[in-house]
Amino acid sequence: MLYLGFLAGISEEILFRGLLQSWFEQNWGWIGGIVFSNLVFALVHWVTPLYALLAGLTGVYLGIAFDFGGERNLVVPILIHAIYDFLAFIAVAQTYRREKSRSF
Repeated sequence: MLYLGFLAGISEEILFRGLLQSWFEQNWGWIGGIVFSNLVFALVHWVTPLYALLAGLTGVYLGIAFDFGGERNLVVPILIHAIYDFLAFIAVAQTYRREKSRSF
């Protein structure tokens, strides 16, 4: 689960912050970069409308973390995203195990 958390954190942050946010910023400025890259982020994470909204807002936080301190550093959003995914995977696994044990 740790490996999957880091794999998702690294790959998604390189794509959404490193590439898309930076590209959108060249065309529409810093706010446009945050907004448009996270609209795409929300759509990719669309499981339900609420989950997409929460993913988009989390993406805004990650996009701001990317520029934290005035320098672009992908390590910060990668770590935040990877730790979140790792903890989410643990929570899902525990819920699955608990539900599975109840069915027997």
